[in-house]
Amino acid sequence: MHSDAYFVTGKTHHLCEDYALAGSTICKGSVCHHIMLADGCSTSPHTDVGARLVLHCLKRCVEKVFYPDESQAKTALVMAQTAAETLGLNPQCLDCTILYGSSPENSSVFSVHFAGDGGVAVRYRDGTISLYLIEYSESAPEYPNYLVDRDRYEAYRRFCAERGNLRKKTKFNMWPNGTITDYNSIPSMTMWNSVTVSKTECDIVAVFSDGINTFHGMTAAEVVRELMAFKNVKGEFVKRRMKRFLKTCDTDFDDDVSMAAIWLD
Repeated sequence: MHSDAYFVTGKTHHLCEDYALAGSTICKGSVCHHIMLADGCSTSPHTDVGARLVLHCLKRCVEKVFYPDESQAKTALVMAQTAAETLGLNPQCLDCTILYGSSPENSSVFSVHFAGDGGVAVRYRDGTISLYLIEYSESAPEYPNYLVDRDRYEAYRRFCAERGNLRKKTKFNMWPNGTITDYNSIPSMTMWNSVTVSKTECDIVAVFSDGINTFHGMTAAEVVRELMAFKNVKGEFVKRRMKRFLKTCDTDFDDDVSMAAIWLD
Protein backbone atom coordinates (compact mmCIF):
# COMPACT_ATOMS: atom_id res chain seq x y z
CA MET A 1 0.00 0.00 0.00
CA HIS A 2 1.22 3.49 -0.87
CA SER A 3 -0.41 6.92 -0.53
CA ASP A 4 0.15 10.53 -1.57
CA ALA A 5 -1.60 13.92 -1.37
CA TYR A 6 -1.49 17.28 -3.12
CA PHE A 7 -3.41 20.58 -3.11
CA VAL A 8 -3.45 23.75 -5.24
CA THR A 9 -4.87 27.25 -4.94
CA GLY A 10 -7.97 28.17 -6.98
CA LYS A 11 -8.20 31.16 -9.30
CA THR A 12 -10.44 33.16 -6.94
CA HIS A 13 -8.30 32.58 -3.83
CA HIS A 14 -5.22 34.49 -2.68
CA LEU A 15 -4.03 31.56 -0.57
CA CYS A 16 -4.95 27.89 -0.34
CA GLU A 17 -7.47 26.99 2.35
CA ASP A 18 -7.34 23.27 1.43
CA TYR A 19 -4.89 20.91 3.06
CA ALA A 20 -4.20 17.20 2.55
CA LEU A 21 -2.08 14.49 4.17
CA ALA A 22 -1.23 10.87 3.37
CA GLY A 23 1.04 8.34 5.01
CA SER A 24 1.32 5.44 7.42
CA THR A 25 1.81 4.88 11.14
CA ILE A 26 2.13 1.98 13.57
CA CYS A 27 -1.19 1.28 15.29
CA LYS A 28 -1.42 -1.50 17.89
CA GLY A 29 1.60 -3.20 16.34
CA SER A 30 0.30 -3.07 12.76
CA VAL A 31 1.15 -0.72 9.89
CA CYS A 32 -1.90 1.47 9.28
CA HIS A 33 -2.28 3.67 6.19
CA HIS A 34 -4.30 6.88 5.99
CA ILE A 35 -5.43 9.61 3.60
CA MET A 36 -7.12 12.83 4.70
CA LEU A 37 -8.03 16.35 3.62
CA ALA A 38 -9.68 19.45 5.01
CA ASP A 39 -11.28 22.30 3.07
CA GLY A 40 -11.43 25.52 5.08
CA CYS A 41 -14.44 27.84 4.88
CA SER A 42 -13.65 30.91 2.76
CA THR A 43 -15.75 33.25 4.91
CA SER A 44 -14.24 32.22 8.25
CA PRO A 45 -10.94 33.70 9.50
CA HIS A 46 -7.56 31.97 9.04
CA THR A 47 -9.00 28.66 7.87
CA ASP A 48 -5.79 27.99 5.94
CA VAL A 49 -4.16 27.56 9.36
CA GLY A 50 -7.23 25.89 10.86
CA ALA A 51 -7.39 23.18 8.18
CA ARG A 52 -3.78 22.28 8.95
CA LEU A 53 -4.37 22.21 12.71
CA VAL A 54 -7.39 19.93 12.30
CA LEU A 55 -5.59 17.44 10.06
CA HIS A 56 -2.45 17.20 12.15
CA CYS A 57 -4.59 16.62 15.24
CA LEU A 58 -6.67 14.09 13.30
CA LYS A 59 -3.50 12.30 12.24
CA ARG A 60 -2.61 11.84 15.90
CA CYS A 61 -6.08 10.41 16.54
CA VAL A 62 -6.14 7.90 13.67
CA GLU A 63 -2.77 6.56 14.83
CA LYS A 64 -4.66 4.95 17.71
CA VAL A 65 -7.41 3.15 15.75
CA PHE A 66 -7.66 0.86 12.73
CA TYR A 67 -10.74 2.34 11.04
CA PRO A 68 -12.21 5.86 10.91
CA ASP A 69 -15.38 7.09 12.54
CA GLU A 70 -16.62 10.49 13.63
CA SER A 71 -15.24 10.12 17.16
CA GLN A 72 -11.67 10.70 15.92
CA ALA A 73 -12.73 13.92 14.18
CA LYS A 74 -14.51 15.15 17.30
CA THR A 75 -11.41 14.48 19.40
CA ALA A 76 -9.22 16.15 16.79
CA LEU A 77 -11.40 19.28 16.87
CA VAL A 78 -11.05 19.51 20.65
CA MET A 79 -7.27 19.23 20.29
CA ALA A 80 -7.25 21.80 17.48
CA GLN A 81 -9.34 24.21 19.58
CA THR A 82 -6.65 24.15 22.26
CA ALA A 83 -3.95 24.79 19.65
CA ALA A 84 -5.94 27.64 18.08
CA GLU A 85 -6.50 29.24 21.48
CA THR A 86 -2.79 29.00 22.25
CA LEU A 87 -2.05 30.77 18.96
CA GLY A 88 -4.64 33.46 19.68
CA LEU A 89 -6.81 32.44 16.72
CA ASN A 90 -10.58 32.77 16.44
CA PRO A 91 -12.09 29.26 16.96
CA GLN A 92 -13.97 29.73 13.68
CA CYS A 93 -10.65 29.10 11.93
CA LEU A 94 -11.50 25.41 12.39
CA ASP A 95 -14.55 25.61 10.10
CA CYS A 96 -13.66 23.02 7.48
CA THR A 97 -14.91 19.91 5.74
CA ILE A 98 -13.13 16.71 6.78
CA LEU A 99 -12.59 13.60 4.63
CA TYR A 100 -10.36 10.82 5.89
CA GLY A 101 -9.78 7.11 5.42
CA SER A 102 -7.58 4.50 7.06
CA SER A 103 -6.93 0.78 7.21
CA PRO A 104 -4.35 -1.68 8.57
CA GLU A 105 -2.12 -3.14 5.88
CA ASN A 106 -3.38 -6.68 6.54
CA SER A 107 -7.07 -5.72 6.45
CA SER A 108 -9.38 -6.79 3.61
CA VAL A 109 -11.22 -3.42 3.51
CA PHE A 110 -10.49 0.33 3.39
CA SER A 111 -12.92 2.80 4.98
CA VAL A 112 -13.48 6.52 4.40
CA HIS A 113 -15.44 8.83 6.69
CA PHE A 114 -16.41 12.37 5.70
CA ALA A 115 -18.42 15.44 6.70
CA GLY A 116 -19.19 18.56 4.68
CA ASP A 117 -18.88 18.53 0.90
CA GLY A 118 -16.44 16.91 -1.52
CA GLY A 119 -16.07 13.47 -3.03
CA VAL A 120 -14.78 9.93 -2.57
CA ALA A 121 -13.65 7.98 -5.64
CA VAL A 122 -13.02 4.26 -5.91
CA ARG A 123 -11.25 2.61 -8.85
CA TYR A 124 -12.22 -1.00 -9.38
CA ARG A 125 -9.86 -3.53 -10.86
CA ASP A 126 -11.83 -3.71 -14.11
CA GLY A 127 -11.14 0.02 -14.65
CA THR A 128 -14.56 1.31 -13.53
CA ILE A 129 -14.45 4.38 -11.26
CA SER A 130 -17.25 5.23 -8.83
CA LEU A 131 -17.54 8.75 -7.42
CA TYR A 132 -19.64 9.56 -4.36
CA LEU A 133 -20.21 13.32 -4.42
CA ILE A 134 -21.66 15.36 -1.54
CA GLU A 135 -23.01 18.82 -2.42
CA TYR A 136 -25.05 21.57 -0.73
CA SER A 137 -27.57 23.50 -2.81
CA GLU A 138 -26.51 26.87 -1.33
CA SER A 139 -22.79 25.97 -1.21
CA ALA A 140 -22.90 26.12 2.60
CA PRO A 141 -21.60 22.84 4.04
CA GLU A 142 -22.33 21.63 7.54
CA TYR A 143 -18.93 21.92 9.20
CA PRO A 144 -18.24 19.61 12.17
CA ASN A 145 -16.89 22.63 14.06
CA TYR A 146 -20.45 24.03 14.20
CA LEU A 147 -21.30 21.37 16.78
CA VAL A 148 -18.89 22.94 19.25
CA ASP A 149 -20.97 26.15 19.48
CA ARG A 150 -24.71 25.58 19.97
CA ASP A 151 -25.64 29.14 18.94
CA ARG A 152 -23.70 28.92 15.68
CA TYR A 153 -25.15 25.49 14.92
CA GLU A 154 -28.72 26.69 15.54
CA ALA A 155 -28.05 29.71 13.32
CA TYR A 156 -26.82 27.38 10.58
CA ARG A 157 -29.92 25.19 10.89
CA ARG A 158 -32.14 28.27 10.57
CA PHE A 159 -30.21 29.35 7.49
CA CYS A 160 -30.74 25.91 5.93
CA ALA A 161 -34.48 26.05 6.63
CA GLU A 162 -34.87 29.58 5.30
CA ARG A 163 -32.71 29.20 2.21
CA GLY A 164 -33.43 25.56 1.42
CA ASN A 165 -29.77 24.58 1.80
CA LEU A 166 -30.19 20.88 1.02
CA ARG A 167 -27.44 18.27 1.25
CA LYS A 168 -27.44 15.67 -1.51
CA LYS A 169 -25.34 12.64 -2.35
CA THR A 170 -24.90 11.51 -5.97
CA LYS A 171 -23.10 8.44 -7.26
CA PHE A 172 -21.37 8.52 -10.65
CA ASN A 173 -19.95 5.51 -12.47
CA MET A 174 -17.22 6.13 -15.04
CA TRP A 175 -17.02 3.05 -17.24
CA PRO A 176 -13.91 1.77 -19.05
CA ASN A 177 -15.52 2.63 -22.42
CA GLY A 178 -15.54 6.34 -21.48
CA THR A 179 -19.22 6.77 -20.66
CA ILE A 180 -20.39 8.29 -17.37
CA THR A 181 -23.61 7.27 -15.63
CA ASP A 182 -25.07 9.29 -12.77
CA TYR A 183 -27.65 7.97 -10.37
CA ASN A 184 -30.45 9.99 -8.84
CA SER A 185 -29.30 12.39 -6.16
CA ILE A 186 -30.64 11.39 -2.77
CA PRO A 187 -30.86 13.54 0.38
CA SER A 188 -28.07 12.81 2.85
CA MET A 189 -29.73 13.01 6.24
CA THR A 190 -26.68 12.87 8.49
CA MET A 191 -23.61 15.10 8.81
CA TRP A 192 -21.24 12.14 8.54
CA ASN A 193 -21.15 9.71 5.63
CA SER A 194 -18.91 6.71 4.99
CA VAL A 195 -17.71 4.45 2.19
CA THR A 196 -16.09 1.04 2.78
CA VAL A 197 -14.56 -0.96 -0.08
CA SER A 198 -13.02 -4.39 -0.53
CA LYS A 199 -9.32 -4.38 -1.36
CA THR A 200 -9.79 -7.45 -3.54
CA GLU A 201 -12.28 -5.55 -5.74
CA CYS A 202 -10.57 -2.12 -5.79
CA ASP A 203 -7.02 -0.88 -6.27
CA ILE A 204 -7.23 2.88 -5.57
CA VAL A 205 -9.33 5.04 -3.23
CA ALA A 206 -9.15 8.85 -3.32
CA VAL A 207 -10.77 11.79 -1.55
CA PHE A 208 -11.33 15.22 -3.12
CA SER A 209 -12.37 18.68 -1.96
CA ASP A 210 -15.33 20.36 -3.64
CA GLY A 211 -12.96 22.30 -5.90
CA ILE A 212 -13.51 19.53 -8.43
CA ASN A 213 -16.90 21.19 -9.07
CA THR A 214 -15.36 24.48 -10.19
CA PHE A 215 -13.50 23.60 -13.40
CA HIS A 216 -14.85 25.61 -16.31
CA GLY A 217 -16.51 23.41 -18.91
CA MET A 218 -15.96 20.14 -17.01
CA THR A 219 -18.15 18.22 -14.59
CA ALA A 220 -16.82 16.90 -11.31
CA ALA A 221 -17.00 13.35 -12.68
CA GLU A 222 -14.94 14.31 -15.74
CA VAL A 223 -12.32 15.96 -13.53
CA VAL A 224 -12.11 12.93 -11.24
CA ARG A 225 -11.80 10.56 -14.18
CA GLU A 226 -8.76 12.48 -15.38
CA LEU A 227 -7.21 12.75 -11.92
CA MET A 228 -7.60 9.00 -11.37
CA ALA A 229 -5.81 8.14 -14.64
CA PHE A 230 -2.51 7.24 -12.98
CA LYS A 231 0.27 5.90 -15.20
CA ASN A 232 2.03 4.53 -12.12
CA VAL A 233 1.64 4.80 -8.36
CA LYS A 234 5.25 5.21 -7.28
CA GLY A 235 6.52 8.15 -5.24
CA GLU A 236 4.49 11.37 -5.43
CA PHE A 237 1.93 9.88 -7.81
CA VAL A 238 -0.94 12.21 -6.82
CA LYS A 239 1.25 15.31 -7.16
CA ARG A 240 2.48 14.19 -10.61
CA ARG A 241 -1.00 13.37 -11.88
CA MET A 242 -2.60 16.59 -10.65
CA LYS A 243 0.17 18.81 -12.00
CA ARG A 244 0.04 17.04 -15.36
CA PHE A 245 -3.76 17.37 -15.54
CA LEU A 246 -3.70 21.07 -14.62
CA LYS A 247 -1.08 21.67 -17.31
CA THR A 248 -3.03 19.92 -20.08
CA CYS A 249 -6.73 20.48 -19.23
CA ASP A 250 -6.72 23.98 -20.76
CA THR A 251 -9.34 25.40 -18.41
CA ASP A 252 -9.51 27.46 -15.22
CA PHE A 253 -10.79 26.35 -11.82
CA ASP A 254 -12.15 28.78 -9.25
CA ASP A 255 -11.85 27.01 -5.90
CA ASP A 256 -8.88 25.35 -4.21
CA VAL A 257 -8.51 21.67 -5.14
CA SER A 258 -7.08 18.97 -2.90
CA MET A 259 -6.70 15.24 -3.38
CA ALA A 260 -5.34 12.35 -1.31
CA ALA A 261 -5.21 8.81 -2.67
CA ILE A 262 -4.04 5.36 -1.67
CA TRP A 263 -2.97 2.40 -3.78
CA LEU A 264 -4.32 -0.68 -2.01
CA ASP A 265 -1.89 -3.33 -3.30
